[in-house]
Amino acid sequence: MLYPYQQTFVDNILIKLKNNQRVLAQLPTGAGKTHSFCHIINKADQAGKRVLVLVHRDELVGQTIRSLNKHGVISESLTSKKRKLKHHTNCIVAMVETAYNRLSKDSLFLRNIDVVIADEVHIQVFEKVYNLLPNSKVIGFTATPVILKRSTFYKCDICNTRYEELMSCCGSEVMEWTEPGTLKNQYDDIVVGIGIDELIEKNKLVREISLIRKGVDTSKLKTDKSGDYTEKSQNHAFGASESIQALVSDYEKICKGKKVMIFTGSTKVNALLEDAFNNYNARIFDTVNSSEKRTEVVDWFKSERDAILISTGIFTAGFDCTDVEVIIMYRATKSLALYIQIVGRGARVTDKIFKDSFLFLDYGDNIATHGEFSDPTRDWEQIFYKGIGKPKPKREALERVEQCENCGILYPASLSKCSNCGEMPKPKKKRVQKGKEYILEPLRPMPPPSGKLIVEYCKSQGMGVNFAFKVLSQRILDLFKYYSVTLKAYNSAKESGELDQKIDRIIQKSYFTIIRSDLEGKNRKLKSIIKLIKEKLDRYYEN
Repeated sequence: MLYPYQQTFVDNILIKLKNNQRVLAQLPTGAGKTHSFCHIINKADQAGKRVLVLVHRDELVGQTIRSLNKHGVISESLTSKKRKLKHHTNCIVAMVETAYNRLSKDSLFLRNIDVVIADEVHIQVFEKVYNLLPNSKVIGFTATPVILKRSTFYKCDICNTRYEELMSCCGSEVMEWTEPGTLKNQYDDIVVGIGIDELIEKNKLVREISLIRKGVDTSKLKTDKSGDYTEKSQNHAFGASESIQALVSDYEKICKGKKVMIFTGSTKVNALLEDAFNNYNARIFDTVNSSEKRTEVVDWFKSERDAILISTGIFTAGFDCTDVEVIIMYRATKSLALYIQIVGRGARVTDKIFKDSFLFLDYGDNIATHGEFSDPTRDWEQIFYKGIGKPKPKREALERVEQCENCGILYPASLSKCSNCGEMPKPKKKRVQKGKEYILEPLRPMPPPSGKLIVEYCKSQGMGVNFAFKVLSQRILDLFKYYSVTLKAYNSAKESGELDQKIDRIIQKSYFTIIRSDLEGKNRKLKSIIKLIKEKLDRYYEN
């Protein structure tokens, strides 16, 4: 069975496919993308159509076959070790490279494929197989139909005529321009499914509580050919000791005891963070781990409540940890797709713990670049057709120059040495910022505890009234951590009586919802609950 929004999504795909050869299907993680395309494959199978499912990694072949089996679709795998297909089913699941290699050598290797379905198509490795199956319909699935790499074209500065290659116009050579890359060149149309914000409203995902960290200097980050920031410049910006100390301090103030994932831009920064968090339950997951070690680290992270996982890459196959409470993005990226993948790791719903939201700490100006994870105004259709950003002339390399100290000529700053005499430029002095203030800035108010959500959670766990009040006290403590209430401010509010009034109001709203519910256990008096929670706050500030 499909949810109504999934049924609408599938119906729209099939309608668009009637009039188009290639359709892009966008659906967020958590909305049932695999469930939706399995439903489409099942319908095609029942109609006697042959389907080729493409994935971008070998381990995803088996994972996809298991999903199809659950939906009643028998499928056959095509791996690098398999030379012949048995053709006992209408559905074949293959790694894209394997399918490409087989078809390149024998165009009839895959017989009469009616529909090609590809997953994670923003990775852009599938088109070479599409081109070898020109008569097949194509459906490409992704949560993020956006690409980072810009495309090149040429334009006359005088008459603005556009050209695809370098030539002369209006008496001079045309200028080279770049424009945002789009997936419209690979697909004819797009179907946009339910939004992240709507999934949160339907309790299929949980909302992020965003905090922006000011303090890491991202102004000198440089980009590489892919369009994203270089590892070297990320090392320089995020490897600074004062920034790492601030990160550890932030963890101690608001994240301690929670399950945390920290994403960085390089393995070098990972090593620095591992040293900085040596007093806590922290481990690295990156290229330093063997495949066996990675499995061990993932199992450890899933089982430890206060685990801190430090990683450069994104977890995909085999990683299904729903009780992550904090995502820390200790890096910057220009990739919207990467940003959404990273933050989305905290958005999964769970019944392992009480989780009505998750914390997102941004140290790399990513929210300023991409908007919030659950931004309801993000227009995927507009992004599909026009990309992100605007066309711009590629003049930077010519206008940014260095002056050679040996021969005195100017040369492009993009060159590593003087184009005239070959002299290497002397290193510039490193600028050190002094007295920079590190402040955690909440992006939006953290919602107060919800008695209704706490009761629903306790019911799902078979827990009673006492447990509900424990959850309530922890959520109130989280509020103080989130807003970085200092000991001085706490004591001042306590002396003036303001603290008692605020805590009383917060507790009362949830208290009556809890005691009027049908949770098992004796009802606790309001005064005793208020006293216990205030004592817990006092202990926190005493330590």
